[in-house]
Amino acid sequence: MAGCAIQQPRGRRSKADGGRGVSTSMRTPMRRWLRAWLALGILMLTLAGGPAYAARAAASYKVDVEASPRSLRKLLEEHLDIARFAKRPDISDDQFEFLITATPQQVRDLAATQGYFTPIVRTDVRTVEKTRHVTVNVDPGPQTVITSISLSFRGPVLTEDPAQENAARFAFSLHEGDPFSQAGWDDAKNASLKALQARRYLGAKIYHAEARVDPRTHEATLSVAYESGPTFTMGKLDVSGTRRYPEQIVENVNPISVGDVYDVQRITELQRQLQNTPYYASVAIDVDSDPAKPVETPLHVKVSEYPYNSIRGGVGYSTDNGALVQGAYSYLNTFGKAWPFTIDGRVDQVQQYGQVQLAMPPGHRGWTNSVLASYTTTDVSDTRIYSIRGGVQRTRTSQFIDYTYA
Repeated sequence: MAGCAIQQPRGRRSKADGGRGVSTSMRTPMRRWLRAWLALGILMLTLAGGPAYAARAAASYKVDVEASPRSLRKLLEEHLDIARFAKRPDISDDQFEFLITATPQQVRDLAATQGYFTPIVRTDVRTVEKTRHVTVNVDPGPQTVITSISLSFRGPVLTEDPAQENAARFAFSLHEGDPFSQAGWDDAKNASLKALQARRYLGAKIYHAEARVDPRTHEATLSVAYESGPTFTMGKLDVSGTRRYPEQIVENVNPISVGDVYDVQRITELQRQLQNTPYYASVAIDVDSDPAKPVETPLHVKVSEYPYNSIRGGVGYSTDNGALVQGAYSYLNTFGKAWPFTIDGRVDQVQQYGQVQLAMPPGHRGWTNSVLASYTTTDVSDTRIYSIRGGVQRTRTSQFIDYTYA
């Protein structure tokens, strides 16, 4: 039979060992102390290395762009990747090298938008006091000049309304001999199209546009073709947002009749008429521009209403009349029929003024009837003047003339 030896577990020695053994209950606190000291050491190393890491992170490269004219330099400073990422602390060496490599092509692409198609780009990288300095030097070369402009139109505008064609031509802001730039080219096309769409031809569009640039001669020829589309006429109002006040108010001040030729000035007049009333804080008008449905296209009117009650007030000082206090209170739903009632007054060291007015909502064609009473006292050279007024008035505003009968 084979024998085996049983060894006592370490740390559990008998008392005969003279007490030299360490019990398990004593080793556990020692291990905890060792772990605590190890964690503290790691923390200290981390804190010691933190400033160095922060210093490395904060040491981002610097970029200087040298180019003229000033507009080109500003464009490069705002849009070059090497300039936009200069303040980021996490750019690696590989990323930095990629940015440097991509810079010349980015310069050429950006310079082309301002008509410089043959720029010479030099990129210099130097390290000064552990900080990399990048200098991008750009010689833009000659700027491309517009030598020819061709604007053509097709559609009903040629026979129905030649004046609109002339207006679109006049709105094209570029001329022969002007420097060519992408922004100027886009603005000119859009301005001309907007002028064409302003009356009759709401669905007009650009069906062909081309800018031919010869980088050898630095000349650009421009051509734009516009499609007018059919004549649009205006239809009924589609009103939304009316909760407190009758929708009929919008209809009453509407200067547009169903079947009128579309005109952006008439749309602006409708918006002005609505904002002249005391009921609406904001007005937005949208018109359908589907060329397949040009006849009596609906006008979408969205309004935001004022609350029933409003209070306004203020204090001030003038050299002629001294300190002043003024205020006004309005209630826009008197009798539950949207009749505006207003009390306003002003008091200063020379004059005291107060007025009460009750008005009706705008009626047919926007006419408004109201009654009012006012009281004024004025002290001039120790002479006090009293004035009391009362009356009725009928008013109406239009695009060019305001009428008042009182």
